Amino acid sequence: MKRIKKMLSIMLAMVMTLAMCSSVFAANNEPTDATKDSYTITLNGKTSGHTYEAYQVFKGELASKDDKLVLSNIEWGNGVKETANLVKELAEIAGSGITEGMTAAQVAEKLQEQADNSDVIKAVTDVIGKDAYLGTSAGTSTESANNVYTISVEEAGYYFIKDTGTISSNGTATDYILQVVGDATVNTKDDVVDLDKEIVSGNDQGVDSNKASIGDDVTYRLKSKVPEHAAYKKYYFIMNDTLSDGLTFNNDVVVKIGGQTLTRDTDYYIYEGANNDPLAEGATATSQSFKIAFANIKAYTAGTDIVVTYSAKLNENAVIGENGNTNTANLTYSNNPNDSGSGDPDTPDEKPGIPDSDKNVPLGNTPDKVVVTFTTQVAIFKTQNGNTTPLEGAEFTLTGISKQTALATEDVYTPAEDGTWYSLTDGSYTETAPQTVATMEEAGEGATAGYVVAEDDYTGDDIEVVGDVRYRPYREGDTGTIYIKIEPNADKYASTTIKYKHETATTTTVTERAIKMVGTSDEKGQIIFKGLGEGEYLITETKTPAGFNTALPIKVVIKGEVSGTAYQATCKWIHTLSSDGVVVRPLEDDTHKDDIEDEYYVNIVNNSGSTLPSTGGIGTTIFYIIGGILVVGAAILLVTKKRMSKEA
Repeated sequence: MKRIKKMLSIMLAMVMTLAMCSSVFAANNEPTDATKDSYTITLNGKTSGHTYEAYQVFKGELASKDDKLVLSNIEWGNGVKETANLVKELAEIAGSGITEGMTAAQVAEKLQEQADNSDVIKAVTDVIGKDAYLGTSAGTSTESANNVYTISVEEAGYYFIKDTGTISSNGTATDYILQVVGDATVNTKDDVVDLDKEIVSGNDQGVDSNKASIGDDVTYRLKSKVPEHAAYKKYYFIMNDTLSDGLTFNNDVVVKIGGQTLTRDTDYYIYEGANNDPLAEGATATSQSFKIAFANIKAYTAGTDIVVTYSAKLNENAVIGENGNTNTANLTYSNNPNDSGSGDPDTPDEKPGIPDSDKNVPLGNTPDKVVVTFTTQVAIFKTQNGNTTPLEGAEFTLTGISKQTALATEDVYTPAEDGTWYSLTDGSYTETAPQTVATMEEAGEGATAGYVVAEDDYTGDDIEVVGDVRYRPYREGDTGTIYIKIEPNADKYASTTIKYKHETATTTTVTERAIKMVGTSDEKGQIIFKGLGEGEYLITETKTPAGFNTALPIKVVIKGEVSGTAYQATCKWIHTLSSDGVVVRPLEDDTHKDDIEDEYYVNIVNNSGSTLPSTGGIGTTIFYIIGGILVVGAAILLVTKKRMSKEA
């Protein structure tokens, strides 16, 4: 009996921690009235929407002793059934000390020997939580404000608490709980998983939207944290990204956890399309969707920052005008630590980080995060002689500068006591430690050159003394270890004592891209310069139809005003033009209306060349006529005279 009381006293002092398929015991409960008619378990959660069920594993008499609650006269509670089979399965757990046929009190005595959150306790909890052994629920939780849940039970005892409710978006189920009751308060170990997505602006700030020209690269950044994963056998952590048709993935992903750059196809893998086809580094993406799957997120400390950057190019399929080009991301993650379906995938070597499609794996998804890129156009309509008659064949050239944000990754070496890198005099770094004095190292099996330890009576001039040991050159037939002399190289090091920590840093740069577009007016007199971002542009007529005058250059300043966020974001474009003879016609004019909203159309009138008046009068014309007649008359007279001479 003393041992049982001691066991229950220790149980009472254990602290519950929640992790996948694991449990620990509650601790620091304040002693309460051991004769109460009911007791309350209070659960402080992180997310809403959970439903907790309490199952009584052991029951007994609750008393307060030495300021602690003690459970004595232990029996099986109504929360477990098939207790003989339950004990049999518990006996199969290595290190439990439980054997078949034990009573509830004997099982409890063995459990009190286990440490908090030990592998044995985790395994015991998993067995108790099986549907085959769970009996009647002793109480169901009610939820109040701030994610606080309470369960009222009628009897004192040792309770198994299970999360049975619907898991909220970006939440997880809590781990099983083993709790000694009296009144008790515990903190659940459900988790909140989140993903943020942003466009990287020119000053390295994250924004929800931007304006760009076709051909520009848009840089994106995904941010999350390593989740709580201690209780999970396998934790899936997959970032999903979908680009609209107007964006082309550049396949230039950089992944960092805690500032350290991860290795692609080792630490994480990239898949594309609905079939999760592997996308090799440097390959051209063929799908508008891709996944970044982490090989083993459990290798990293929970709470550490995860930052992913990549870019996409705005292409010729971009949506023009008020509605933009979206990029949507969410996170798929393991969300139930108590489900055996969360083990390794059936074919882990085939698609690392991706669960088998035929396997029932408990997964959750965070809400979509959306960013959008807007672009616009300038439409020109060539007419002639001041009216709306189209003028075909006029060539115009648009020029300007587009600014785009790009990310560059560079190596950074910082002095650190735990560093492993050294600085060389040529400005490079190496992890090879400096050789400050000569040493002898074993040459290895099969060596036929080097040094051997010299005999005591050897007096040759070729003796090498290294570390107080005398060596001579190796000769064919010598036995024993062959050594190679390693000469000092400290002169190549900037310092032989200062060590450096190697990190990679991502810097944001703004680059300028020259834009040049050339178009010729069609039979409608129309030219469209499609896919322009904010900026200042010059439109010049570079080929004028014969008989018409060349139009003056047109300066166009484009600004975009974005309103709303995420899917609701829209952009109102404003075009400011300056040039003589230019008519700006907004969309409300039905003459050239199409489906693009907030667009402006430039009407350029080309006048034909002038027909200049002639000098001189009608007399000149008469002189030309008379002169012609005289010439003809003179010719006739000459012919007549020749005929008359022949007849004479």
